[in-house]
Amino acid sequence: MQTLDKYQRPTDSPISRNVGRMAGVEFDRSFNVQTRRIKTSTLAVQNFIQESDTDTASVAAITTGQSVLATFTLSPDNRNSNAKNFGIPQISVYQGTATTSAFQIYPRSGGSITPSSYIFDFGFDWASASSDGSDVVAMLALENVSAGTVALLFKVKWKYIASRDGSFTPAVS
Repeated sequence: MQTLDKYQRPTDSPISRNVGRMAGVEFDRSFNVQTRRIKTSTLAVQNFIQESDTDTASVAAITTGQSVLATFTLSPDNRNSNAKNFGIPQISVYQGTATTSAFQIYPRSGGSITPSSYIFDFGFDWASASSDGSDVVAMLALENVSAGTVALLFKVKWKYIASRDGSFTPAVS
């Protein structure tokens, strides 16, 4: 039988022993915390993170000193205002009209590209996102510093959390 103090608490409890403040490590060493039930929540992890289709857009010509602002939007095919959307764009930019690795300029420079020819600035555009949180908008600003007159090809594929049924459509503009 367990011994109780004058307040009817076990004499080996921390409050009865006047333990006071105790670091977490000390508590772990002093007491063996146990439970008979494990409380869990469920999460449907099948197809939890998905990839969108690829979308492309091209710019016919940009000359030295000019800038381009590309907007990448991920929108659900069917709206559900109760569910928010979260996605990360996988963006690549190529010099020319084909996706040739030697002419890739973003996120890495290909072998045929001088890295200092372009300046990039990337970020999410929270102000342009939809008010219900279902659209995610990212923007990439590109400045042609010294590449001459070139054509550009933008390519995007999104990885997103599938918190609802349906598919998502990427767009580049």
